[in-house]
Amino acid sequence: MNRKLLLLSVLLLGVTTASAQSGTVVFRETGFPAADSVPAPESLLQHALPNAQFASTAELKERLNSAELLVLPYGSAFPEDAWPDIYSFLQRGGNLLVLGGRPFTRAAYRDGGAWKLRDYSVRYTRPLLIDQYQDTPGSDDLKFESNPDIQPPVPQFSWKHGYSPIIHLSAVDLYNRGGSAGSIDSNLDALAWGTKDGRRMSAPVIQIDHLRNGFDGGRWIFVDAELSSDFYNGASASEVIPQLADQALQGAEEFTVRPTLPLYLPGEPIELNVQWNGTNQQRASVAVTVSAGEPQPGFTPVGIPLPLKQPLVFPSSKEKGLHIVEARLLVDGKVRKTYHSAFWIRDEDYLRSGPKLNVNGRKWPALRADPAHSGSVPHDSAQIRLTGAVQFLRLLARSLGRSESVSRSRSGAQAEDAGFVCGRAFPRCTVSCL
Repeated sequence: MNRKLLLLSVLLLGVTTASAQSGTVVFRETGFPAADSVPAPESLLQHALPNAQFASTAELKERLNSAELLVLPYGSAFPEDAWPDIYSFLQRGGNLLVLGGRPFTRAAYRDGGAWKLRDYSVRYTRPLLIDQYQDTPGSDDLKFESNPDIQPPVPQFSWKHGYSPIIHLSAVDLYNRGGSAGSIDSNLDALAWGTKDGRRMSAPVIQIDHLRNGFDGGRWIFVDAELSSDFYNGASASEVIPQLADQALQGAEEFTVRPTLPLYLPGEPIELNVQWNGTNQQRASVAVTVSAGEPQPGFTPVGIPLPLKQPLVFPSSKEKGLHIVEARLLVDGKVRKTYHSAFWIRDEDYLRSGPKLNVNGRKWPALRADPAHSGSVPHDSAQIRLTGAVQFLRLLARSLGRSESVSRSRSGAQAEDAGFVCGRAFPRCTVSCL
């Protein structure tokens, strides 16, 4: 009986994998040149993606009509003649996996019977909202770290040289004016890093999820690094390639869990807005934990089915100050992604613990401000004190009819100098922090 169950499980797993990879098209052309990375061997690709279709330049247009994922295994190189078909596929939300190099920077063309490469160019990357690529270090002397917030983890591998793309994540302005902020149209995640002394020096695998305003629903995964033959000859390639292909086939996914307000009063219920949009609608749920030094009671670690039409409402925490929110997206019972945010519960004692300000010999209490008062949590206490001083001076200026001179000062409270603001609003006063 156990043998029958085991056989049935293996058969079902095989059917699931075959179904997932049946929409995969791998570009393959005899004699096609690679750039900025060695090409992936065809035998390895056939083993790693057994149910994928292999297509030449002439076959790409027809195969992409019904494809879900395109795999380009020649590093930076791609067939110039097939660019209109590739671009059309991506525009309608097609998924993409590029193995090595700086994707779409080296167009390949036929010259007689031979393939040749054009020089590095951003002509084809600009329509993809990629401005350029910056060089980053190889894996030598770096520690490989997979992104713990995105599952499953990427198996460790080595690379000779890295490339970091500069990507536009907004395609539409929020306001019709110069310098306007843009909508969040795409999401960029590093799936792995190369770190040194705790600093992230390179990101050899990145994931771009296109959410709206172009390439809607498409997920692009770039192994944006120079891969050597050692990578393809080792055991890691046979693990990395199918895993990244399956992940790309999931399509774009948007998952955020954010507090409705950055600042809550003691005893006030906590509201969290949950946003989840997935290209492939699967059984998904969210599990939320909140900690203020230690996990807080009242927040559920169990999965709540998605999508949600209303915010999650929790009882207030007994602790004050900074609270960290950790939300896990579960699909079919397995953690796929973790999202972090935070909120602040007002602490009157903390507010009054800052330095005092002297204005013409008069001491004004409590310059420390709620870190979440301006909508974000500053990173250090110096920033908190500076923000509080500037806000206090502005309030004082308004009460004395001097608000105009303050409003003309440099924008951005966290970047302002308290003496500069005070000098503009009150030319005769002196400022000292005790």
